[in-house]
Amino acid sequence: MPPTLSLLITHHRYLEPAYLEWQIQSLNAQSTSDFQVIYLHQGHDNASLKQALLQASFPYQVLSLPYPEIAGVCCWDLVSIVGELLMQSAWGAYWTYLHQECLPAPDFVAEVLHGIQASEAEYGSQAVYRVNQLRCRLLPADLSAGKGLDELPQSQAISWIDRTPYQRRFLFRKAPWSEDAFVLPVALSRQYHLFSAVRFPLWFQDLFDLFLQLEDKIWFKEVHWIHLGHPVIYHLNHPRQFLEYTQTFLKAVRLHPELFQHLALFELAQEDFDYQEGFEPDGERVIPQHLHRFVQYMRYADRGTMSLWIHRLNDLSPGG
Repeated sequence: MPPTLSLLITHHRYLEPAYLEWQIQSLNAQSTSDFQVIYLHQGHDNASLKQALLQASFPYQVLSLPYPEIAGVCCWDLVSIVGELLMQSAWGAYWTYLHQECLPAPDFVAEVLHGIQASEAEYGSQAVYRVNQLRCRLLPADLSAGKGLDELPQSQAISWIDRTPYQRRFLFRKAPWSEDAFVLPVALSRQYHLFSAVRFPLWFQDLFDLFLQLEDKIWFKEVHWIHLGHPVIYHLNHPRQFLEYTQTFLKAVRLHPELFQHLALFELAQEDFDYQEGFEPDGERVIPQHLHRFVQYMRYADRGTMSLWIHRLNDLSPGG
């Protein structure tokens, strides 16, 4: 039998190796071994990832995904690959998704399973579970050897999504969705075709966005929204250049209609946009209003990634 919780982690060469090293340490430090990790690796050459994983004390597998890289941008399609993986038998009862810069607290897995057990005793198994992804300004270099993971809870930079201090105040409670991290029952993911409804690439789609759209769906009304108050993920700071919104990338998109023509992104690429955005020196993300509108159109226009995703889910829903 596979472990109860499966952690899906995307791995790519964009971030320096220190992020992976600290993440492996945080997974090694888990207070329970009732989990497994599935790494999705960009490209075929996974030698450096496998070398780093020699330090892992947890069960894992590495899947190399040769997604196209265009103008220096890896075009991830997490929706379709998650759908394919969830149909396999290697999964436990629940799954979650981590970014490469996310460090689970030592009791993360234990508190996830404890919170779900308490919730299911009251509400049943039809639920989407929120967990707490705490943002901090720390880089891997700010964590000291032999003490780094212990430093995170005391960091004054730790904050909740609305930039307020975080405290563990409850085991679980009903709560609306907000942009943080999730845990899903594998059976529920399959039942509602959440990641198997789409059979074509949805490049750059953020998995979190889906849950913002599901609360108002009649066919999803029986599903509870549960916030687990104890499980914590520490989200380290990391650089990003928004390369997928630059003129160089958009010009390259025009040359690949076989990949992008079904998406609103291809429409945007027909104009001479020039989005060259980045980060302030203090590490805070900068998303100007025009870039925000660009992203919204790419996701929510008629052929936007989120619009296509929701349309297919509606088609497959009871009475859809």
